[in-house]
Amino acid sequence: MNHPNAEQFFKPRAGLAKFQVIEEGDDSKKSYKRLHRWRYSPTAAYGNNEVHLHPYKARRISVAEALAIQSLPKEFQLPLDISLTDAFKTVGNGVPFLASLGIAQTILNFLGVNTCDLPLLNSFQQSTTYQRTEHTPTLTLKQRA
Repeated sequence: MNHPNAEQFFKPRAGLAKFQVIEEGDDSKKSYKRLHRWRYSPTAAYGNNEVHLHPYKARRISVAEALAIQSLPKEFQLPLDISLTDAFKTVGNGVPFLASLGIAQTILNFLGVNTCDLPLLNSFQQSTTYQRTEHTPTLTLKQRA
């Protein structure tokens, strides 16, 4: 609720009555999908006639909630001066953060790179909480000897 993008969501107009009758977790419909508090979300494909509704409020999810679905760290935010459409397109076009981290880890393991030398990857392996530092290390591939 305190995230900078938390108040960025499409305000319900004509669809409000429809929003109120869809049960929590009902993602069987083609466009309106109400998320469930404790289940995984459907794919974050916003803008393709797919509307993700808040689990228990009569509204669409916010930009902050969409960022959380994509597993981005809490500190990550989108600029407040872009349109809602562009914000949701940006989130929907992204690869989930933790999935990309896993792919990067697999590639580095395959290449024989010691990930202990990469503090950013190492910190995510040890904890699911993101620690903001003054200097974010740049990931570089070392040449194999």
